[in-house]
Amino acid sequence: MNNSCSPFLGPSGSCSLRNLASYAIRVTCADDVIAGVGFAQTNNVRLMIKNTGHDFLGRSVGEESLALWTHNLKQTTFVSYKSSQYTGPAFRVGAGITNAELYATAGAKGYRAVGGPCPTVGATGGYAQGGGHDPPGAKFGLGSDQVLE
Repeated sequence: MNNSCSPFLGPSGSCSLRNLASYAIRVTCADDVIAGVGFAQTNNVRLMIKNTGHDFLGRSVGEESLALWTHNLKQTTFVSYKSSQYTGPAFRVGAGITNAELYATAGAKGYRAVGGPCPTVGATGGYAQGGGHDPPGAKFGLGSDQVLE
């Protein structure tokens, strides 16, 4: 985990960038992502995606990288989804939506969303990409099994 500048070390503790990104973009739209990817390619800089700011495996940090912070992408849309694999209600979720926000939105529509127990973890990103292990998994399946696109 990233403890390179812990406030609990006191005045004698060290503080360095270590695993923190050298550059960051606060993403508010698709154009910000396009610009960030272009900058990373042009300047040969490692690209890192960060939605809520923490990741159990430390994937939201990267030394000398460009961080695309997607926390402000808060759109959630209820849709009637149709494909060869699934037809029915679904949510299109922005990259910055947390579990708490998704649960509240789903509940307001009379549905339940599958996700982890921590309300501040992003509903997209590392949780789903890592399989989406969570307490309701035994009943509803893994979080990654719920992803349609």
